[in-house]
Amino acid sequence: MGTGNPAAAQGFSGMPSEVFSDENILNPDNDFSIAVVGSNGESYLAALTNTSAYGTVDLLYNETWKFMLGVRWEDYNQVGIPWNPLKFEGCQISCDESDLINSVFKEDDFYPSLAATYIKPDFWAEDFQLRFGYSETVVRPDLREITPSSYLDPITGARVSGSANVVPATVTNYDIRAEWFFSSGDNFTVSLFYKDIQKPIEFFEAAAFEEALATEIVNAESSTVYGLEIEGLKSLGFIGSIFDPLFIAGNVTVLDSALIAGQFADAPTNEKRPMSGASDYAANFQVGYDSNDGKHSAMLIYNVFGERLYFAGRNGSPDAYEQPFNSLDMTYFYYPTEQMTVKLKLKNLLDEKIEITQNSIVTHEETPGRIVALDIKWSF
Repeated sequence: MGTGNPAAAQGFSGMPSEVFSDENILNPDNDFSIAVVGSNGESYLAALTNTSAYGTVDLLYNETWKFMLGVRWEDYNQVGIPWNPLKFEGCQISCDESDLINSVFKEDDFYPSLAATYIKPDFWAEDFQLRFGYSETVVRPDLREITPSSYLDPITGARVSGSANVVPATVTNYDIRAEWFFSSGDNFTVSLFYKDIQKPIEFFEAAAFEEALATEIVNAESSTVYGLEIEGLKSLGFIGSIFDPLFIAGNVTVLDSALIAGQFADAPTNEKRPMSGASDYAANFQVGYDSNDGKHSAMLIYNVFGERLYFAGRNGSPDAYEQPFNSLDMTYFYYPTEQMTVKLKLKNLLDEKIEITQNSIVTHEETPGRIVALDIKWSF
């Protein structure tokens, strides 16, 4: 609340309760008004509805081939309309018919899936499966992403804005997966995957004043992701009986992604770039312990990901990349009785920092610190 009359403003004095008294506010000569700094984009009316049905059919041929056919039908509707609750005359939402029509998105479609699995016992392991998969799916925006509302990114403090023009992204998946299962409970898996994404929902840098940082959520034109994943689990009892309670597990993924920015991006620096959040590699390794009496279990977990795009720059500004983060966590469980559970959790033991860089210059740094948490649960 404020006055648009500079002369009246200079004449005010005293406590806020005196300046904003009923007499001063109701005096038309003081020209008091209620306004919102910026676009008032934090207020909106939005809703999503999704009606769906699905079905699957499993077929087994000659104990060797297994086929699974499926299809999902969805009737999806979304609406996101800017709302000005402080507008006391006229329409608090747009009175323009075309604006209202553009705020609504409707889609009715089928999404099929097909999986063919070849089963062969005693092929380097007690059980072996080779799986071929194809599927179509969709990635929906959330409510914040389909309105011009804005929120602050918890890491960088950047103001992130959505848009009523954001629509769901369609994804076509292809994968080949080889799995070996051993009688000891060990397993080993190798997967190849490829994803073709149309209209992916992405973050791009937006125009902002002075040193402020702003990003926007828009649909890019298309993107592709392909890569290799290796994962497995191995008990350590083969070393000696003393190691029976111990096991190791992990997975490593290497991938490549490419995205075409398209017409909705605001002057992107790079028309073709990696997808946001897609690292060239990611790894997860675990050392686990399960006591023979079932009263104790523990896990030491190490995770790391490669450099990944945080948001894309505009007008020559470099893209922002989140740097690799080495995470080492430990979790311990103790079950003294059937009703009681004690959990101790230690996070970020390496005390790593979160860093975001642009053109090799650190533009944001955050130290999350080490975290120690103790939980005691009693069930009755």
